[in-house]
Amino acid sequence: MGRIGTEKQNQALISALYCLAQMLYWSSGFATVGYAAAYLGSIGFSNRAIGLITALAGLTGFALVLALSVWIDRAGDGALTLGIGGVLVSQLLLIICLAAYRYAGFLPALLYTLFLSLGHVMNSLFSKLYIDLKTRGMGIDFGLARGLGSLAFAGSSFSIGYLLAQRPGLYVHWLTLVFYVLLLLVTLSLRLLCRRLPGKPESVSAAKRRETPLRIGPFLRDYRLFLVLVLGISLVSAANKTFTTFLVNLVVELGGDIGAFTRITGFLALIEIPVMLFFSRLRKRHSISAMLLMSLLLYAVKLGGAAAARSLPVLFAAVTAQTFAAGLYHPASVEFIRETIPHRDTAKCQALLDGAPVFVSFLTITGFGTLLDSLPARTVCLLLFLLALLGTFLSQAVIRHTRPAPLSRDRF
Repeated sequence: MGRIGTEKQNQALISALYCLAQMLYWSSGFATVGYAAAYLGSIGFSNRAIGLITALAGLTGFALVLALSVWIDRAGDGALTLGIGGVLVSQLLLIICLAAYRYAGFLPALLYTLFLSLGHVMNSLFSKLYIDLKTRGMGIDFGLARGLGSLAFAGSSFSIGYLLAQRPGLYVHWLTLVFYVLLLLVTLSLRLLCRRLPGKPESVSAAKRRETPLRIGPFLRDYRLFLVLVLGISLVSAANKTFTTFLVNLVVELGGDIGAFTRITGFLALIEIPVMLFFSRLRKRHSISAMLLMSLLLYAVKLGGAAAARSLPVLFAAVTAQTFAAGLYHPASVEFIRETIPHRDTAKCQALLDGAPVFVSFLTITGFGTLLDSLPARTVCLLLFLLALLGTFLSQAVIRHTRPAPLSRDRF
């Protein structure tokens, strides 16, 4: 009885630590990514240079996480912890280096590009960590953990904004360093606690590791249909990201100002949280495939409603679709990978699903940004709606024909 009690306590502690890891990661998210443009501008970078740095960081992050995921899936047990630890230590070193190069120049730009790139990498790694822990039988509620992460992001945004208002010259990344140190300690604690649990996570045998190539080509050939799903989700995600980027243009076109824009932005950030917090309850009534597909459809509905809006109140009403769109998508996409992909390929598939939309968003933001110079914002929003519909159509064609267990490559 004592041993069973200890195991339950360990599992409860692991669940709590994973929630804490998500909160620490997303708390650092505003300082790392959300504040990037303001920070770079404050040290002398032009808007064009900032756009180039952030775009290159997204593309570099995609390449890094894909390469790292191939190694993690091939190496098996322990590689994920080593990967997360390596990324966090690298970030800590970069924060210290960036403190000495607070001016516009090639070296600061290179360092900050790498800093942002590694920030993008961690999202996929912590999703993979959840999949591994769930495989061990942990009763972790990803929706709850992700929802708490979003709450932490909102709290961090408010707190850092207040600090910067009080101390404009504050090097905000010292706060990021604190978050990363704590995150590293939590990750190591999770690793040590998992070693106490009975059984072992599904890992790759030594013989299988020798057979599994480090090249991504064979994996992509095995998952050609999955790539169609990645393309579909990327189109929906890119349309939504482009809409968010140029939302201020639509607000102004409808008669609003920067105050209205900030209210809508804050509204979008908050309304998705309740759905994520109660995702596990929805999971008992609906399949992961249905919720994933519904989230994509609601993203399209949001864009369609925004394109049809002729006033700010109607725009506010249209973006409420974000409640279930983002609230369902974030946990459902991770659960979909966990339930439909062989464990040995989950890191690579998660990396593709997280990274490909960044690449497509780079293209759509550039293209639609150019269109905004000659077309009304509502017209551009209509084109984004059609792009999201196309992505939803491609995604549903794959999701509807995806079979759950048993785990096998021929599922896609």
